[in-house]
Amino acid sequence: SATELSPGKCLDLRLGAARQAYLLAVEGAVTLASEKTTASLTTHDAAELKGPLSLELSAGAAGAHLLIFEMAATGDGRADAVAAEPRA
Repeated sequence: SATELSPGKCLDLRLGAARQAYLLAVEGAVTLASEKTTASLTTHDAAELKGPLSLELSAGAAGAHLLIFEMAATGDGRADAVAAEPRA
């Protein structure tokens, strides 16, 4: 899905245990925050997300245009990826 966040606006993103997502910051800046970690993306940055996961996406001062691709979890992905929250 595509979404546009106005400056300072937030969006909750939840992924179930058998789900994963790729998030692309097309324009602007966004902060991804969970109970355990925080990361920031700016224009053309991307993140690989693995469930179960609950994030708050907060747009920066200029807002953000985001593409979010959610799908069933697969066994492949980046070898250097770090989980934002431990998986059970």
